[in-house]
Amino acid sequence: MEMQNAVAIAVRIVDVLSLASPALWAEAAVAESAPTAGSAPLKLSPSNRMLLDAGGKALEANLALLKGDEVAAATLNQEAIALYDKILGQEPENIKALKGRGLALAQQKPEAGKADFEQVIKLSDAAIAKNKNDAQAFYDRATAHRVMENYAAARQDYQQAIALKPDRSNWPLDLRAMEIEAKGHTGQK
Repeated sequence: MEMQNAVAIAVRIVDVLSLASPALWAEAAVAESAPTAGSAPLKLSPSNRMLLDAGGKALEANLALLKGDEVAAATLNQEAIALYDKILGQEPENIKALKGRGLALAQQKPEAGKADFEQVIKLSDAAIAKNKNDAQAFYDRATAHRVMENYAAARQDYQQAIALKPDRSNWPLDLRAMEIEAKGHTGQK
């Protein structure tokens, strides 16, 4: 496998992992842990459980691609898309599900996820209009611009998200990965 393809798959893996917010990972960890004496076990909300399941399928699909198993990757990717579709059937404006489905569709065909990312940009624009300090909305919009190869817009949004929430350690890494992708698409060194 070419190094560039391996890097692209690794970037998609990071994108899939970043779909679940720290709060969602914390909710999952608490729900999976044994309850303490006298407490009831906590449950993940149905949509959060589906987000984790869909993300897991997408992650498995990308790992299968790294191993060169394109048939398994396609099957797992379809399962992830079906789960994202189910979430979006219940919550049409769920940005995490839109981003996840967009990434999974784009893996099949680069233009296939465009509509989902356009919707992410629209929803992020609305969130930013309501709150100019919504770091997550800037990050979500940056991710959508990045996947659509609008690198200048992605750079601005990543920088704004990082400025608003510098404690998110993966955001600077995403910005750097985007910079590397941008250079690869423009032929710069």
